[in-house]
Amino acid sequence: MRTLPYKLGVFFAALVACAWWCSAQTTFSGNIQGVVADPSGASVPNAAVHLRNLDTGVEATTATSTTGNYRFSSLPPGRYSVSVDAPGFKRTEENVTLDTGETQGINITLGLSTAAASVNVLGEAPPLDTDDSRVQATLTSQMVRDLPSLNRNLWDVLSVAPGVVGAGTHAAGESPGGGADNFGTQTPDLSANGRSYTGNRVIVDGMDATSNVQNGNIVYAPPPDAVQEMSLQTNSWDAENNLGSSLLIQVTTKAGTNQFHGTGSYLFTNQDLLARTVFTPASYSPFKRQDLVGTFGGPIVKNKTFFFAETEALWSTTSTGNSVLTYESPQFLQWAQQNFPNTLGTRILQQNGPAGVVQSGVAQTATQYFGTSCGTPATANIPCSLPILVTGTSNLSPVYNALQYGFRGDQYIGTKDRLFGTYGNDGFTLGHPANRVGFSNHDVQSNWYTQLDWTHTFTANILLESSIAANSVGGANGQGGIDNVPLINVTGQSLGFTSSWGPGQYRAHNYNWRDVLNWVHGAHTLKFGANGTHAVEFGDFTPVNTRPTFQFNNLLDLVENNPYSESVGAYNPLTGQAGSVLFSGQTNPWGLFVQDDWKAKSNLSFTFSLRWDDLSNIYPSGPAAT
Repeated sequence: MRTLPYKLGVFFAALVACAWWCSAQTTFSGNIQGVVADPSGASVPNAAVHLRNLDTGVEATTATSTTGNYRFSSLPPGRYSVSVDAPGFKRTEENVTLDTGETQGINITLGLSTAAASVNVLGEAPPLDTDDSRVQATLTSQMVRDLPSLNRNLWDVLSVAPGVVGAGTHAAGESPGGGADNFGTQTPDLSANGRSYTGNRVIVDGMDATSNVQNGNIVYAPPPDAVQEMSLQTNSWDAENNLGSSLLIQVTTKAGTNQFHGTGSYLFTNQDLLARTVFTPASYSPFKRQDLVGTFGGPIVKNKTFFFAETEALWSTTSTGNSVLTYESPQFLQWAQQNFPNTLGTRILQQNGPAGVVQSGVAQTATQYFGTSCGTPATANIPCSLPILVTGTSNLSPVYNALQYGFRGDQYIGTKDRLFGTYGNDGFTLGHPANRVGFSNHDVQSNWYTQLDWTHTFTANILLESSIAANSVGGANGQGGIDNVPLINVTGQSLGFTSSWGPGQYRAHNYNWRDVLNWVHGAHTLKFGANGTHAVEFGDFTPVNTRPTFQFNNLLDLVENNPYSESVGAYNPLTGQAGSVLFSGQTNPWGLFVQDDWKAKSNLSFTFSLRWDDLSNIYPSGPAAT
């Protein structure tokens, strides 16, 4: 079965003559259509219909069919001018604003011409668009910029849309995750249609930004300053969008125009700028956040070649608050060095002592810790007055630094070809400081995304869209710390010998292709399309799962090398040795579809679609397969 999708992929790649990677939905997803009629309502065939993008100056021309229908397909969102010329009629022009993924119906009635004249129609779109059957809401760039959001993250603003359930504020994404911002992977608290977030599908500039492994997990979010608009759909009759059973979110980033334009912002906050109340202590724990954003775009060649670039950098430290810890006293360590100098437990206490803790008092002496057994051979004759546990305060400030950048280019070649390309990259470093020497570590993530889209117009009625894309998401947890010391917990004290989860690493690659042929035939717009994906993921979590954990009843047992229990995540019972935790897999889903958008009347449209998908089984690949 796996040979068929590969043959289809080769066929379509040869057809478009540009073999790269693709997305499941082109960024040029809008359409403008309508019927041209005379004053009596009769259709006007063979009228010349001109379309002009008011921002880029790019133009296109078509002719009405015998039924007076016209359609411009595969359009980016923006401001357009539609004008119609026909012998014996006045030239009529109308302006329209097209949203992401929208099919805008513009029916034009021509007036009889007694002399050279033209008619300009200015006005807003009708409140009910009979050419668009979607239940959707579109957020403009101003709304995305001005609506409140946590840490400037892109997804919080979606909670204002009708039919959307959830606050929008999201938890950290799947390992190694990220914060509530635009870096790393995210899982927004958003859903619709009675489905959970696992049914969400997010498309950024035509690229599917939803994880193929963790459903609903978003792997890419551009800065809000770089977003032109966002479209949310709670239903879609388009056969191209078959996998979004909850929310279909389409994000269009800003593009270059004939005018240079850009934005810049800088956000700074720290504990000194946070007002205190009567219930807060004299001062907040230290934290700081600096967020720098910049965008810039414009023409390279007017009306032909455009660019746009964006970047966001974050430098921050977060506060863990003042926490009270209990741990071994310096006096106990000194006693252990004198009485058990060569044990592993004493060496660990000496080499991996407390760090970043300010001692504040004595929690327990030997009398309180051991009871009546102190000073006896049962407790190695430890002095009853010796401090065993002390208390201290910790005030750690983990570092969280991140960077993302991206750019896009648009190239119009003659009147029949259009190229669009984009590349994005983001990553972060999240620190995990520990109150034990050597146990601090950090998480890292590094992701990249790219796509290339080509549109070719064969005739005024036949158009081919082809796109190829790829993305890579991955990272590593628990890097930079020691891993030759086991995890140790001692009953009765809060500060053990532990660290954040890790070491472990993973990466997922996704390669996609897509081709759609559009044919306008009279009042019908026919679509024939195919798409496929090759997704591979692998991970190695052996180190974190083979690191043993020891539990001790008290500190004396620790320095005597007398653990109460030992556990390990990965263990091979056949060899008695540590096992391995590797996983890898790949899948090759693909699909075919056909769709007919029929404009039966000027105020009545139908959509008929049929789609077939092979969702593919997941099968092993790489080291884990053996």
